[in-house]
Amino acid sequence: IHFNSSLHICGACIKTYLLEKSRVVKQLPGERSYHIFYQLVRGASPTMRAALGLPTHPRSFAFLAASGCTDIEGVDDAAEFQAVCEALGDVGIDSQLQASLFQLLAGVLWLGNLQFEADPTDLGNDATLLVEDTASQAVCGLLGVSHASLSAALTQRRIVTPSEVVTK
Repeated sequence: IHFNSSLHICGACIKTYLLEKSRVVKQLPGERSYHIFYQLVRGASPTMRAALGLPTHPRSFAFLAASGCTDIEGVDDAAEFQAVCEALGDVGIDSQLQASLFQLLAGVLWLGNLQFEADPTDLGNDATLLVEDTASQAVCGLLGVSHASLSAALTQRRIVTPSEVVTK
């Protein structure tokens, strides 16, 4: 926002940033994903940490550990998280909506830890099953879906034709 000498708004400038979805799941070696993920893991209160099933270190999440860079020298992710929470409050995002946002972000992190295994009943079609473990339980709880629904969404294809819907 630009101000004139009388301190009245006289203009504004908008910068557009390209936020790549692929950056969530893959980063170049030595780079980090989006800062909010590290800030959430490092800065969550004990109550929030328990509610979201968050470990104490970003390395516990596959999406964050893959690049080998979970820390930046001179950056306090926990303090930055508190600043983000304050900024969200300053723009009118209340604590309940913030909690929902952080729940969604934690769900995204847990998605990266999901495990799949070959379906032993498959007859050569390379079908997989979602392993029911801590990660899948966390995703289901955080995103509010059943294990069966999550598994179907991640392991089955739906083919829609004019006359029918086929699930494989």
